[in-house]
This record gives sequence, structure tokens and C-alpha cells, in this order.
Amino acid sequence: MVTPDATWVQPVRKAWVADISGEVRTGRGDLDGYYQRASTVIFTTDENLAGIHRSDQDESFAKAVARRLRIIGVSPDPSWLPADLVAAADHRLSLAQLSPGGVAELARRVAGGEPTLVVAADDAAAISPRLARLAARPHQTADDYLRKLIALIAAGRSTTTITAAGARTRSDPRAAPTLDRLHGLDTAVSWGLQLRDDLAAYRAGQRSWADIDRGLLLSGPPGTGKTVFARALAATCDVPLITGSYGAWLATGTGHQGDLLRAMRRAFKEATDAAPAILFVDEIDSFGDRARVTHHPEWHIEVVNTLLAEIDGVEQREGVVVIGACNHPHRLDPALVRSGRLDRHIAIATPGPTALTRILREHLGDDLLGVNLSSLGVLLLGATGADVERLVRGARRRARSAGRPMREADLVAEAGAEDRRSPAELRLCGIHEAGHAVAAIVLGLDVVGASIRGSGADGGFVSTAFASAFISAEDVHDRLVALLSGRASEEVLLGRVTSGAGGPLGSDLHRATWLAASAAAELGLDRDHGLVWTPLPDQHADLAAALAADAPLASLVRRRLACAYGDALGIVRLHAASVKAVAEALVAHGALDGAGIRRIVGATAGGREFLRWGDPPSGTPFNSAPV
Repeated sequence: MVTPDATWVQPVRKAWVADISGEVRTGRGDLDGYYQRASTVIFTTDENLAGIHRSDQDESFAKAVARRLRIIGVSPDPSWLPADLVAAADHRLSLAQLSPGGVAELARRVAGGEPTLVVAADDAAAISPRLARLAARPHQTADDYLRKLIALIAAGRSTTTITAAGARTRSDPRAAPTLDRLHGLDTAVSWGLQLRDDLAAYRAGQRSWADIDRGLLLSGPPGTGKTVFARALAATCDVPLITGSYGAWLATGTGHQGDLLRAMRRAFKEATDAAPAILFVDEIDSFGDRARVTHHPEWHIEVVNTLLAEIDGVEQREGVVVIGACNHPHRLDPALVRSGRLDRHIAIATPGPTALTRILREHLGDDLLGVNLSSLGVLLLGATGADVERLVRGARRRARSAGRPMREADLVAEAGAEDRRSPAELRLCGIHEAGHAVAAIVLGLDVVGASIRGSGADGGFVSTAFASAFISAEDVHDRLVALLSGRASEEVLLGRVTSGAGGPLGSDLHRATWLAASAAAELGLDRDHGLVWTPLPDQHADLAAALAADAPLASLVRRRLACAYGDALGIVRLHAASVKAVAEALVAHGALDGAGIRRIVGATAGGREFLRWGDPPSGTPFNSAPV
């Protein structure tokens, strides 16, 4: 079942539990016998789970299937549930927002009697389970209950509220967003403010619709604010926001293609009827590329063709701005991003320390006023806006449990700064990440920051920024050297190497292997491989299988990685003092911003000028000299 938002997940779960005979288990059992007496398993999630939690859910689903149990999934986003559950579901239900009639029925059940008041449709859609509970009073009539509901909705829509003590508190930026309250999305916000001005001029008859940007693709990792941006843009431009996605449109019926297409067309018609309006299509990469579809191609081709036709339809009618959002823009059908459709692309990265500090302040409201949060901004490097929201929620829970106001220590503890790793493990992680950071600086890369917060194999990272999406052969080599310098630091400073550079997708070795293979096969940056374009799977597919199928390319990649690793060892040996000093600072503080790392390297460099390590040796990978 797909709920309107996260607040409905637990009430829906409780309703199912109350109505189901037999023993009901949650979808988190990982012990033998956990499902022994169960008849039903309910998977619920109200947020995008981290990889380790998602794998636990996948394993629990497999156990439930093996025992032939009844299985139910409840989430505002099907992609947050076990993938096999979504794929195998026999029934797909979508819980709509409350309608005026539904609110009237709610009043009857809560207060008894027949209400005479009618709640407006937009007010009804804004009612959450929390507001429904807060409005209830002893001995109130149905109309009294509705009046209280309407008052709570109005208060929630205000950007400021008055507390009992008279203090002014800003509302949740996700509940009442405007572009001025979004941080770390500078390019997107700038585009949105220009659109606001253009729409104002269009309404006043001062600008033609032909002169307005009306197609945008937003891409970026989960949790970076793509959906929040769409809501903030609509609020700032003062226009309706119509939303949809492949999953939401498919869930409107029984999973047949006709249901999906009808729902898609309804969304586009609603947008054109409400123009000027913004139509936001989330997870647009779910539609896929028609040229790459191998499973049921007729289905997918027809769906993509209909989406293209609908976008062309709003293009021919004035007043609709179409925004698509995705995590993997390279998976899109090229026709979606051609001129006249989603022809402007803005990539959103995880926020830097300054933006993280501002996002923290937004979510904290009146908590910790006057506290300098800049150190937390550095500590949270690598986090997304959604991560920050969850962190503040957890910190408030800690403070409530302790029966006191929130403290900065609650945020630090929630961020994982209370690390339980041993001193030896922390030192190892610090040396590994310091190697990455120092090598990147020596090579002239822009280091945003470094962190060793976290645990296990994901216990640290270094964040770098790149000025351009276009890279040269030398750029590729430098990035390979930086990726392998963590392992090199372990070898040089500890005399041994660990598995820290290896592991799953996203590890140093995976990223380096993919980059080396892609540079040779797809980017044309290696004269030994030649200029023949050889397609590779994306970074999340089976790269090992692709290399196994192309032995010459695999041999070339091994040589290039070995050469880059030799340069990484040379950099660490030459700048060992800097690596040690950065590692010590990381262990002491948990994280450092780019400026802090550069200061340490500058103070320990012994007066050496930072040049790229050595001259390109003979046989340097990706030699771009004319053949």
C-alpha cells in the first residue's frame, strides 16, 4: 500500500494489525524462528533506508516468502520497500489524501453526530493522522472538531507560529518551503528565482511564454532535496504543484499499462487546466531508455512514447513548467532531454559544510539559538538534507528522553561522533582518508573536506569538487592516483594494507576500476585502446562481467591502475609528514574542512612547492600525445 506521506505509515500498519487474524510480525526479523508462529508479515518504512537496513529487509522478505506467509508492504514510496516485494505484489493499493467527504466521516467517528460544516478540498488533503488526533476534545460536536482541524491546518501553513511562551518558531522547511530556505542547491535556486520573475512578467502580459524556461531535469543522490525544491519552487512562484511518478501512476489501478497511462494523462491534464502550474515527475529515470529495454520492450516503449507525447502536448499549450527528477540521468531516454522537453539539466550534489550548517539551523528552529554550528557542518560532510532532518529528529528524541532541552551534544551523539571503534581502528581510518586528502591537494584537486565518522568499512571519506564535467587523460590519471592513495598510505605508514580500499560498489577499488575502464572504452582517452567506442555498464551494474568479456580491456585497466598506484605510493612517501598530521587531526576532530586540511599540509610541507607528483613516466596511463 502506498500512503500519501510518511505520517500515514504507522496508522495504516496498526489498522491492518487490528483487522488481521493470527500473529503479525514486522518485516525486521533476522533470528531463526522469528516467523515460526506468524501468519502475516508487514513491512513498513517511512524513509529511504540506508543500504545495510535495506539488505536486512530484503533478507526478511525472502524468509517470509519461504514460509509462505501473507506479506504486506506500507510506505509512501514503493522504492523504499524490498524490491522483490514490490515486483511480486499481487495487489497495489494507493491511499489517497482525505477528501471533504472523508473528513466528514472522520468527524462522525471521532465526535459523533452529523457535521454541518464542509472542509475545503485543499484543507482536507492537508490533514495528517497527527492533526486528526490533536483536534479531538472530550464532549465536542462534529462541527467543533472540524473547526479545530481547520485552525490547526492554518497554523501549520504559517511560516511562523507563536508558542505558549510567546517565542516565534519557524515551521519545518519541508512542510512550508520557499526557495530562500533551501541551502546547498544554489544553481537550482537561482534558476527558480529567475522562473519566479518570468512567471510574474508573464502574468502581467510583459513576457511571452515562448521566452520562459519550461523544462528542467534535476538529478542527484537520494535525499539531496529534489522533491523539496519542487515544492519550494511552486510556493515561491505562487502556482499549483501537480506531482506524479512511474510508481505512483502505476499504483492507481491493478498494475496494468492502461492504468498507468490514464493516470499519467490525468496528471498532465490537471496541470494544463491549472496553468500556470508546475508538473513534477519524480524518479523519471524509472521510465528507462527505449533502446536499452530487454524485458517486455513493447510495454516500456509505449509508456515512454506516451510520456513524450504528453510533454510535447504541454509544450504546445501555455503555462506548464515540467520538472523531472532522478538519481541516474544516464539511464534516461535521450528523447526526454532534447530541446523543447527537459532541455536544462541541473545536477545536485551533497551539500558542503556551509550549506549543512544552514540546513541544520533551518531544521532546529528555535533550538540551540546562538550556538555556532559550523563544526557540526564539517562533521556532517557527506550527509544530505534528509539526513540532517533525521539527525535533528533523533537529537530531539534524545533530549525528550532525558527530560531536558536539546543540547549540542545530542546532535553530536546522533551524528555518530561517539565512535565505538578502537583507537587502532580510528588511526587506520584516519591514515587511509588522510592519504586521499593529501594526494588530492598535491595533485591540485579541490578538496571540500574529509571525515572518519561512521563505522566499519564506511567509516570515512574525502569529498572533492570538480570544476568541469569534461576531463582530460591527465585528469583521469590524477583521480585514479587520489582514489588509490588511501591504500598507499596504509602500505607506507603502517607497513601493511587492509581491505579498506575494497569491498562493495562505491569502494575505492570499484570506482578506480570503473573510471579506468570508462576512460579507455567510452571516453576515448587511451591511445593503446584506440578510438573505438566500447559501451560499459553503468557503475551499479556488473562491471566485473564486462571486463571478463573483454580480456584486452581488462589487461589495460590492470596496467593503468598499477601505474597510478605507483604514483600514489610516491606521493605518500614524499608527503608522509602531512599525511600523519592530517590523520591525527581527523582522529582528534572526526572531520576537517578543505581549508583546515590545506593549512595542515602547508604547515608540514617543509617549504616544498606543491607540484603534481613527478613527471608523467613512460607508459603513463591515458597518454594523450598525438599518435
